[in-house]
Amino acid sequence: MDSAYKLTTNILKLINQIAFIIQLILVVFMFLVTAYWFLNLLDIGLFNFMADTADAITASMHNIYEEKIIIGKNELDPALLVFDILGMVILVGFNFLKEFNIQKMKEIDSALEKIRVQREAEFNKKLQAEFEAKMKVYSNYAIIVTFIAKNLFVENVYMRAEPNTGAKEYEELAFKTLYAAVKDIPNCKFAKNGSQLILTSNRFDSIDKVLTTIDLATARIRQNFKKEKWLITNYMAVETYDNKTTIKEVYPTLIKLVKLKVPNEILCLGNFNLRYGLLSRKLFNAYLNGLYDLGDGQDTNIYSLVKIV
Repeated sequence: MDSAYKLTTNILKLINQIAFIIQLILVVFMFLVTAYWFLNLLDIGLFNFMADTADAITASMHNIYEEKIIIGKNELDPALLVFDILGMVILVGFNFLKEFNIQKMKEIDSALEKIRVQREAEFNKKLQAEFEAKMKVYSNYAIIVTFIAKNLFVENVYMRAEPNTGAKEYEELAFKTLYAAVKDIPNCKFAKNGSQLILTSNRFDSIDKVLTTIDLATARIRQNFKKEKWLITNYMAVETYDNKTTIKEVYPTLIKLVKLKVPNEILCLGNFNLRYGLLSRKLFNAYLNGLYDLGDGQDTNIYSLVKIV
């Protein structure tokens, strides 16, 4: 269909170009004929080289119009004037033809643009479907949360004991409190590594529920511990992976994100951001936190998941 449209457009362009050339030749020819006729009336022989042509035109015009024009005692043959009038009609006709062709070319261009846009939309839709199919393979996710406690009680500075004495106990308490909040979430598995809570699931559609529960729980933990003069900071990361990948392969990436020490935020990589973006309804927005070197000598985009208010 495209080739037929383009062929039609090229034919119309060619017709317009031919019409322009004919018009140009006709205008020049009419000018010479008119100049000969006018100067001949004044007995000026400047354009006498047109005499034979003018006689031929006059003879042919007599088949259309033979009347003479009498001005005083002079008799004028208007045959060349009739030729000029017919020439003007032809010029106007060619103008209408060109305008008609231009309008048709615009319509063809519009049709081709619609086809191009439709094909581009279909192509993008196909790419999007392929992208979603590839990303939905990442149906599993893993979350790691760790706590760091710091004593805010000023009087400890004047005591013999270390100011941060008891931090491990509070970190362990924070861990237990968080575990109690998430342990009943379906389709989740849990593991403990020191003060780290590791949560895994093979149901990506549950990610919002889990993240919301953890976000609310850590916020309550920080608030409650602050009342006891303890600053509890949580570091958290989330990553997605496919069925061919094990948690042991994902764990080092999570640790790298946690070691960035971005307090009280949920960090993720671009892969998780893309997979999370496929959810029809999301409770978090992903914002670019910055570029970080995760130990491979290259800067990597790190995102923060922020609860939608």
